[in-house]
Amino acid sequence: MGYEDPVIYQKIDRVSKPIVAHLIASGYSGSTLLTHFLGAHSDILNLGEVLEAHKTNRDCRCVYCNESCEIWDLTIGRKGFLRNVNAFFFANFGRLRRLKRLALGILGQIFPDLLPGAIYHKIFRSQPHLKVVLDGSKTLKWSNWQSRNAKFDHRYIFLVRDFRALVASRQRKLNESFAESVSIIQRRYRNNEAYFEALPKEKRMMVKYEDLVLNPERTGTDLCRFLGLEYETEMEDYPGSRQHILGGSMTIMMRINDNQGKDSNDLKFSGKESYKGSGNFFLDERWRSELSEARLSEMKTNTEAFSRKYGYQ
Repeated sequence: MGYEDPVIYQKIDRVSKPIVAHLIASGYSGSTLLTHFLGAHSDILNLGEVLEAHKTNRDCRCVYCNESCEIWDLTIGRKGFLRNVNAFFFANFGRLRRLKRLALGILGQIFPDLLPGAIYHKIFRSQPHLKVVLDGSKTLKWSNWQSRNAKFDHRYIFLVRDFRALVASRQRKLNESFAESVSIIQRRYRNNEAYFEALPKEKRMMVKYEDLVLNPERTGTDLCRFLGLEYETEMEDYPGSRQHILGGSMTIMMRINDNQGKDSNDLKFSGKESYKGSGNFFLDERWRSELSEARLSEMKTNTEAFSRKYGYQ
């Protein structure tokens, strides 16, 4: 169902609908790299993990601009975020859908920020040159809620990565058992796959992390074509681009900070045997040395179908 509201959904003066690209991915799958790569395009605005501001009920602060951001402070406003958190939980609570729809329609006239798609609409209105807004929240309920606004052309990018790399990354960064890491990733992939495969084929695209890293130009060209854009070589220099995001991988953030002359921890990719690639793209294969043969054998039964489907052997 598409929501109509005379207050915030005034006509956007363009021939086709603005595109909102939603990222479907598991954590540690390379989503920050992908969104920064796309966000370096002149017609795309990468918003990062928008849902983070809603989940934590924090003030909205851009990772790079911090206190004063031309996108988040001026076009959205922090009060809008605090109200939107209510919309998210309200939309996903209970089974009284008709009652919720009626209540939301009434409340939306008073508090337009409660309506799905309010964030994107404000940004497109304030940045009329944009053709695509990219939301990297990676949460299916959030994407499903926002997609109820039919005034946008919602498209979906499904990012996959070698299951073994995902498990190794969780084990490296989180305090959980090996079996728990395997179970969590497996469950999320099943949910993501089911959601992705239910979407219209013309609205979805799958991308492999490894393809992006090893051949960014070809992968980027395909992604841009999917979003109705021409590929720009400047996308490969994503660390030097001006972006306005929430959340994201600290690994990528540190590379960008280094590129922009900012102080960061001593984290460098070059010279490590566990990485391969060139320029700003490095394929992280630390799992090869971090996961023992016993661990690989233990998870093989649960991941064999996944590996075969996506070409990971």
